[in-house]
Order: sequence, then C-alpha cells, then structure tokens
Amino acid sequence: MMENNLASQSETCQCSPHEQLRSTMRTLPKSDALDGLIPFYWKTQVITYNVHRITLPPVDFHPRVFYPNNSTRLDFDMIAVGLQEMSYIPACYLTTSVLKKKSWAELFERFYSSRGFVRLSFNASGRLQMVGMLLLVFVRRSMLKYVRKVEVKYVKTGFNGYSGHKGAICARIVVGDSVSIVLVNCHLNPDPNNAEYRVWEYNLITEKCRLSEAQKPADFDYVLWFGDMNFRVQRIEPEDALNFIRKELYSTLLEYDQLTTLRRLKVAFHEYDETDITFKPSYKYLPGTSNFDPCRLPSYCDRILYRKAVDAQQKPGFPLEILSFYYGSFPDAVCSDHKPVSATFMITSYVMECGVPPILFESPSYVRGTCWLVGRSNICRFVQRFDYTPGLWDWIGVYKMDFANDRDVVTYAYMLTAWEEGVAENGVVQNILFKERFIPPAGKYLLGCFSRRNRCLIALSDPFEVIDPRELAKSFASRRRPRKRRQTSMPSLETYNRKDNRNAKALQHTFRMNTNKSTMLNFNPMQANLL
Repeated sequence: MMENNLASQSETCQCSPHEQLRSTMRTLPKSDALDGLIPFYWKTQVITYNVHRITLPPVDFHPRVFYPNNSTRLDFDMIAVGLQEMSYIPACYLTTSVLKKKSWAELFERFYSSRGFVRLSFNASGRLQMVGMLLLVFVRRSMLKYVRKVEVKYVKTGFNGYSGHKGAICARIVVGDSVSIVLVNCHLNPDPNNAEYRVWEYNLITEKCRLSEAQKPADFDYVLWFGDMNFRVQRIEPEDALNFIRKELYSTLLEYDQLTTLRRLKVAFHEYDETDITFKPSYKYLPGTSNFDPCRLPSYCDRILYRKAVDAQQKPGFPLEILSFYYGSFPDAVCSDHKPVSATFMITSYVMECGVPPILFESPSYVRGTCWLVGRSNICRFVQRFDYTPGLWDWIGVYKMDFANDRDVVTYAYMLTAWEEGVAENGVVQNILFKERFIPPAGKYLLGCFSRRNRCLIALSDPFEVIDPRELAKSFASRRRPRKRRQTSMPSLETYNRKDNRNAKALQHTFRMNTNKSTMLNFNPMQANLL
C-alpha cells in the first residue's frame, strides 16, 4: 500500500526521493513511534557488468563511465559492483602479480577509495570471488559507523550444482538497528532455449543461500538481486525487435522477454520488483562498438531486481521502505559484448539516537589534544560497552586517513592484550599497548576495532597525529635560535644614483684639497667614507 503511495507521489509531484521518503514518514501515526529510534536513508547504487572474459581492464575503460555527469563527488552511501565472466585462468594472476598491472578489482578499489569509499572485505583474505564472478561492496567512510555486521555465502549452480562457473555470491549487510540488506550477484545458464534450467537455478540459490541465521534471502528486510540472468527475448523476428528498439518501444519488446513472462506467471522472481525499463537491451553487441550483433537477438540479460520483506516493519510504527529512482545502462562502455546496467535505491533504516557503540575510543584523539610519538611505546585508551564481549581474535588497527578497505591496516594489536583501568559511565575503560617498533611514521591516522565475529569494523576513532620528537625538537630549535644583527656600513660611491655622480666627485675633490687641521675638524665623517 505504501509503495503504491510512493509511486503515485513520484508521478504527481517532481520532488526528490529524499522528500518522498520524508513525506511518507510524516504520515506515520505519532502514537506508534518508539522513543529514541530515528530513521535515516541509505542511498545505494548497484552496478552489474559482464566483462566477456577480458583478463585485465582495457585502456579505454574506466569506472568514470558510470558517472557521466560528475565522477569526482559521488552522492551514495553504499555502492555494490557485480562482475561476471571474469577471466580466472592462471595467466590472469601471473599478469597482475608479476607485471604489476591492475586487475578489475584493483581498478574499482582505487577509483572509489580516492572518492571517500572503503571496500568491505567480509574478513576474506582476498575478495568475494567465485570463479568468474566478483562482488565488490563499497561504503562511504563517514557511514562505516552504521555497518554492524556482514556475512557471505557462495552457491554453485553449474553442472547441476557441482561447478562454480555459474551460481551466485550472496552478501548480507546489517545497517543501523538490525536492518538487513542482502546483495545477490548471479550468473545463470546462457542457453537461450533453456529457461527451465534458469528457473531451477533461481530456486536452488533461494534455497541454499542461507546465512548464519539460517534464513532465506526473502526473509531479510531488503534484497537486491542482480547480475547476468541470461533471460532472452524470444518468439519475435529480429527485424521487429530492432524496429521496436529504434522507436524506443521497450515495453512492447518486453512482452517477448522470458523473465517478464515468468514473473507474470509467478514461476520465478515474482516476489521481486523491477523498475520500468527505458533503455536498450544490454546484450548482444559487437565488442568495441555500440552496434548489435546481427547473429543474436537483442535481449535484456543483465537485470537488477529488488524486494522488501512481506512484514516490512522493523518495529511497531517504523515501516521499511525501498524506493528505486534510476534504472539505466551505459552505452559508452564498449569493451564487452554486454552493456553495464545500474540502479539507484533509497533504503530506509533506523538507528538509536542515543546509542553507544561497542567500542568508544578516547585516546589518542586530535579533538582531545592527545597524540602518539615515533620511537616510543604508546597507549590506546577506549571504553568497552558493558554488554559487549570481544571475540578471541578481535583486534584494534591503525589506519591511514585514506584507507581503501577495512583490512588495509598499518599495524594492529589483539584485544586480548588489553588491561582494565577502571569503570566509566558507559562501560569498562581498557588500555592497549602499542610497542615502539610498531608505531607508524609521522602523519595522521585513525584507530579502528575489527570484529572477527561480525566481519567488519565496529568502531572508528577520531583522527589523531603521530609526531616524530626529533623533528619536533628541530622545529623548536629553529624558533629559539637568536637572530644575527645586520652589520650596517656607510654608503659607498656605488650606492649613489647616476644623478648624484657629479656631486659625489665634486665632494671627493673638495676633501682632497682641504688638508688643514681646521678643515679636518669640521669635516663630516659621512663624507670621509666616500673616499
């Protein structure tokens, strides 16, 4: 009901998605409100791209292609990038490790980290990759404090479930006060005439994608399902399909789409919604161009679907809403036979207004005027909440200000080495010693607490500074060094201007002629220096 209201509002008024969600929240009865729980809006972008077995990103490809208007400042809280058909041959790893060329993951990570985003590692030593599929999740650094927990699951569907070249990567992210967002990056069977197998893959992924709480994706608050689903346009002549594309009659072309038919018949993906398609089919193109391959019928293989839970209410009086306000492709990306597809969502979440994080860092802190010194042992002081018990392998790490992922630490220390100092109002005061040989060079850093159980950072400190005492002593010495007095000398003949040359010569001649004592007594010393 509320979703229909949002759709009608977007048709009648030209207002931003933020305003639509705020207007929806204003209509909630105040009597059902829960004290201390406030909503916030999690703006999420999803990108899916089949890279057509390209080993390394070509020179003419850059993630800027996804942001034609402004690629410098990205107005998102979370960005999920799903890639399919990545090259997984040994030559790919040899090229990236020996020749030091950037892989697809490194290219995206460097691009987004330079724009204020951090990649979630899900506590994996590598990346979320299954054979040719890759899932990258980036969160804005300022929004990391709202990520409570993450987990991942891999489902194989190739060769009746024995091979991972087809399947799905399922990732769950808990945002705010226990609101779960599930991301599913999939690559299904490519046979155009075997839609039944793709339906079987859909059911298998839905059944096996059970995370730690043994729930299916549909049981979570939000699900974003995307990837190369390989559903084709069928039972239409190629000339008619191209004619519909030229006339931009995409809704008419979708009447022949397999996924649209299956959803209408409630066979597969009927629980999910899809934004109206207003772009050309994403498959199949001649690589290097934007021209369709004449040997294949153009189809919408790359899709992005979404849904919210049936009982989409996190707490009484606090409904969960998801609003999609962009769905399109990028024709300028020409390195593959697919076109990348992107969608943007506004997701409602809730957080306790007076909530206390599990770990609250107190020192060092630039705000509190405390720092660390190079070449000396330093102490990290923090408050551990009473109801929080750290895991056996949880650690506190030192991060650079522009760290690229949550495992990109300069140094770290396990929380097992902490000792209790006292009791504060919100928890237990703890200290951890960082020995002198582990102190990073001078600069600005952050402290972060990584939970192995939650697989993410659960706390970040204020920026602090590491100072080198030797450089500090040099700067103080340069300030206290006495200044040398300048030796003032009498002006010489060279200091006079050309206009005064005649007067200077006349004065010199007068001094030589007056040699009697009376003249010498009355002579000005300023004139004597002119000799």
